Amino acid sequence: VFDRQAQRFKIELAQLRLRIRERPGAVVNAARLGHVARLRARGQSGRVVAGASALLRLNRADEAMRQYDEVLRLDPRNEKALYDRASLVESKREWASAAEAWRAYLDVVPGDVDARLRRAEAILSTGDRAAAVKALEEALFLSPSDPRIRARIDALTVNVAALLSKALVASA
Repeated sequence: VFDRQAQRFKIELAQLRLRIRERPGAVVNAARLGHVARLRARGQSGRVVAGASALLRLNRADEAMRQYDEVLRLDPRNEKALYDRASLVESKREWASAAEAWRAYLDVVPGDVDARLRRAEAILSTGDRAAAVKALEEALFLSPSDPRIRARIDALTVNVAALLSKALVASA
């Protein structure tokens, strides 16, 4: 069964390559979207996500983003697509969008501490220190023994007593 599916996929890929040579532009995009819809209808959105990941490796981030968006339109709880999309937005340094993308991923996978840390860093990059600390505290609740989270919270919170004592010593 798998060999037949692989053979059909190769044939579809060859047909798509022929279409690309014959009529570049809108026809190719329509063929791609049709291919995505066919794969989704068969329950194979993983292949589309893998294709988007391949596009990323080829430095075609805009096309990859369109494929992730298409997969998420059809399957809004696709963990891999949500994670990869959030990573892509983060790599573009669109911090507000990255924080939102990580939130969408965490809605589906709430226990991912690393994603919570990445969301907190994205929030911090927008300049919202209080929201970043709150996001870190949520991560700390899930993983109380993680030293990375504690260190980051300590770096972001202001110890007023320590600052006053340093000021007092400096003024003496």
